[in-house]
Amino acid sequence: MKNMRELDYLKDEKKIFIFDRGFPSIEFFIDFLENNEKFLFKIKNIAYKAEKKTMTSVDEFIDIFITKIRMNHIKDPELKEKLLKIGKVNLRITKIILPNGEKRIFNK
Repeated sequence: MKNMRELDYLKDEKKIFIFDRGFPSIEFFIDFLENNEKFLFKIKNIAYKAEKKTMTSVDEFIDIFITKIRMNHIKDPELKEKLLKIGKVNLRITKIILPNGEKRIFNK
C-alpha cells in the first residue's frame, strides 16, 4: 500500500481499494482509515462473528474490537501497542443475499 500511495500519477486521484476474502485485518482497516482512503473488503462468514451478531439490519456501522487474540499474527510490538491503544474500529458492514440465498458480507 505504501508503494501505491507514493505513485505520483495516483496522488490526486479519488480511489477505492477493493479486496477479496482473506485480506481483511485490523491493521489494514486502521491504515486505510488513517490515510483517509476508501476501501471494501469481502469477508468470510466466520470473520467478526460476535460483532456481526449484534447487527439489527443488513447494512450498519459496528465496532470491531481490537483484542490480543486478533493481534496474535502481528510481530511489530509498536503496531500492537498502537492497536491496543485504539481499542476498536467502527466499520460499515453490509450483508447481501444473492438470488440463490447465499450471503455475501462486506465491510467498508
